[in-house]
Amino acid sequence: MAHEDRFFVEKIAFCSVLCAGFAYIGYGAVRKFYYKKCKEKNTKFSQTNSLRLFKTEGTQTDELMKIRSMIDDRCISPKSVRERVNDLNMTERLRKNSIPVSPEIKPHSFHGSPWSSPLGCAKFLSVSCENISTRQCPSPDFKEKSKLAASQGTLDVELQEKLSKLHISESISQQMLPFQEDVITLKSLSNMQKAPGKMTTFEARNLVRLLQSVNEDILLKTLYTISNCAAFTTNQELLCESECPKHLKELLLSQSEAIKIAVTQAISNISVIDRSHRYFQSHIPILLNNAINGRELLKSLSLTALANLALDPASHKIILKYVHHVSLMARNGTTVVQLQALRLLVNLSCNKDIIPLLLMSEVPSDMLDMLRKPHERELVLRLLTFLANIATFATHFVDGSSKPTLLSVLYHFSKRAELSDLLALANDQDEDLSFQAKRLHDALLGIS
Repeated sequence: MAHEDRFFVEKIAFCSVLCAGFAYIGYGAVRKFYYKKCKEKNTKFSQTNSLRLFKTEGTQTDELMKIRSMIDDRCISPKSVRERVNDLNMTERLRKNSIPVSPEIKPHSFHGSPWSSPLGCAKFLSVSCENISTRQCPSPDFKEKSKLAASQGTLDVELQEKLSKLHISESISQQMLPFQEDVITLKSLSNMQKAPGKMTTFEARNLVRLLQSVNEDILLKTLYTISNCAAFTTNQELLCESECPKHLKELLLSQSEAIKIAVTQAISNISVIDRSHRYFQSHIPILLNNAINGRELLKSLSLTALANLALDPASHKIILKYVHHVSLMARNGTTVVQLQALRLLVNLSCNKDIIPLLLMSEVPSDMLDMLRKPHERELVLRLLTFLANIATFATHFVDGSSKPTLLSVLYHFSKRAELSDLLALANDQDEDLSFQAKRLHDALLGIS
């Protein structure tokens, strides 16, 4: 009987163990299925949940250990939070095709930025070392340092080291962030320069603000962008209203030859319309100085800008003081410089009020020899136009001046046998050359 009871008890125990095993396996399967569903719904696990899992080590099963390893794999990243935030900020800014409002670093919002982010609040907090003292208490009652005082001194030293590292890292980030901002600005300017179009007032003001940048690459890109956008009349007016001429004048005095060239090109393009001339009257003396003393490219661009501004009679009084230098460039300069100098003289000669002053200005005695170069049509045409405009009004101003003034050159030219060369030009097949040569020939006959 006792044997049967014992066998019965063992069967019950075996069944209990078997049921417990099945229950444990079922519990593990349900647990695994539940966490798999949670993994599909939630793409992130917070650090708080992961810490809670770490603290409950006593009640963990094999399935929980697998989930812990999954969390470790997903939370650990080779990049720091600062680096990931920098990458996100750079990606978002490069996606926008607009120019930053200012070349300076200005965060748009603190929302969504971690405390240690370069755009977060921590960057704009300063830590002062003045309120931290590393000196020990000078009281005479404490002759020996206690353990608390020693630990306090150690903490102060460590705090000083951390503060110095903080200042170094912050200075490095401040040096790197403007570089990143410059990259974004240069990319935006390149996009705008490749496809110039009608600008908005906002874009015009942003371009003008970028003229205050200390980065020469940004300055050059901005100036060339302004030059390209100035092809549209509406853009020229917007740039003038946005105080662009004021900043261009300051940049004309730069020591960099490249910046001077880019500024002069921008002035030349903006000054095409008559309404912009009043904004550039104060620029004329600087442009004249660059035209006289600059290198060939700067010289030709300055003459081009002056020729555009010479369409306004208000600028003639200033330019007249340098007519002698302009005539020398028209005679002895390179072909490009000669063309722009003659273009400037032609625009001056259209003002009847200053023709007497032009007649009395000193010019090279061999200036008319350029008429013997019929193969250089543009030069001959501009010179003929200038001389015809002047000679038409020269009849009443003939004198016996010994200086080689423009009037005396014209007067002596009418007495020479070279007048036949002018007749040959008057019979040229080119209608423009023929017309201007006839005008000059008739005017010279009137002087004689």
